[in-house]
Amino acid sequence: MQKQGASQIRAKCSLALMLASKAPVAVVLRRGPTNWVQMIRWDLRNDSFEAGQWFKGRIYPELSELSEDGELLLYSARKTTGWTLNRRNDIGDTWTAISRPPYFTALALWANGCWTGGGIFTDTRGVKIDLPYPKPHAQLPTPQLEVQGTPELGLLPLSLRIALRAHWAPLDQPVEALHDIHWQLKTRQSKEIGQGAVRIIKSTHKGKHWMLRTSFSVSNVHGETDLGEADLVDFDSRGRLIQSRDGRLLVCDRPSEADLQWRELADFSASRPAPLPPKEWAIEWPPTAVEDVER
Repeated sequence: MQKQGASQIRAKCSLALMLASKAPVAVVLRRGPTNWVQMIRWDLRNDSFEAGQWFKGRIYPELSELSEDGELLLYSARKTTGWTLNRRNDIGDTWTAISRPPYFTALALWANGCWTGGGIFTDTRGVKIDLPYPKPHAQLPTPQLEVQGTPELGLLPLSLRIALRAHWAPLDQPVEALHDIHWQLKTRQSKEIGQGAVRIIKSTHKGKHWMLRTSFSVSNVHGETDLGEADLVDFDSRGRLIQSRDGRLLVCDRPSEADLQWRELADFSASRPAPLPPKEWAIEWPPTAVEDVER
């Protein structure tokens, strides 16, 4: 049990994680205080972290995706009053943007309108925005990008499509039955490695003020381990188990063993909002090939 003094020092925050599918790169979104989000780039080759920009507002990880090479982040945002990194009064309060992690500074920008927006990557430099006919901001042309809209009706919720692309599978309902925006409340989800040798089960329930809360368990040949509530539990590109709670990022190097041993990779709970201008490379489009980029 944590001592009272320690809990007062630790900031209340939560972490969300997006992994590149073809590169050892991930983006961590740290939320907290409530109206602040920080982007952090995680190099999985050596478990190093690059702390990036802060944004005053909301970023919706469930409607956002990292490109397969980890060089671009497509994100859905809602601003609040005060300091924002993309203050553009002509686009309204919500938008979809593309930036270079760990910066929110937009290379491309589309006004959302209401609760639509966000999207997925169709390939390394192609995107499908969850808007019928996305019109990019005039000051941010997108010649380096192939952009599609989503005019079709009756599609599955974007958050479900993104979860499926990240290899989360519904357990209790067929995919075709999950058309509600809160589809997570209707089914548990599973994700596995090694042809089922290690499996994560995610359960979502409704908390206070309709906040969704998640609980996790992990099973292997030795049985099932209940991890309780956490911000996230996932596999990284190295097959390790990743867990986050209270702003701490933990890793289990041997998820197939009977006793899951966790070690701390990083603790972001002490971070505080501070201005950070983008580096020169962060305001330029990256190369199209999957290659190391000098930073």
